[in-house]
Amino acid sequence: GIETNPHLTLLYPVDPKVKFGDVKNILDDIKDKKISMVIDGIGIFENPDCDIIKLNVVPNEILNDIHKSLCRLPNYDEHSVYSPHITLSHIKSGNGKKYENPNYKYVVKNTGRIKYTTPNNDKFYYNM
Repeated sequence: GIETNPHLTLLYPVDPKVKFGDVKNILDDIKDKKISMVIDGIGIFENPDCDIIKLNVVPNEILNDIHKSLCRLPNYDEHSVYSPHITLSHIKSGNGKKYENPNYKYVVKNTGRIKYTTPNNDKFYYNM
């Protein structure tokens, strides 16, 4: 279905034992930086269970740094390359291609808020 809260994933999945304080300590190291993003098209991740419609985010130094720092926490991430994206929707497998649009472009400047969601859906907000 459609994401009610589109989001950019910084690391997934994190071990359920990780506490917010552990995440906060890492985010404190980058709290003086503002996050900007360049969106370069609408794409999909094709999976056997579903297609994920996403905004393609151009990798940048701050996103890569946050991802690398968060990877120090226990996690189950199996991807060898971090591919920043904003998740828009999960739809039936095989139906995503019609939503791809390489021409969609947008710039997000100076976002200063990160939402961390625990595996049991507790949400914590971190203002940078």
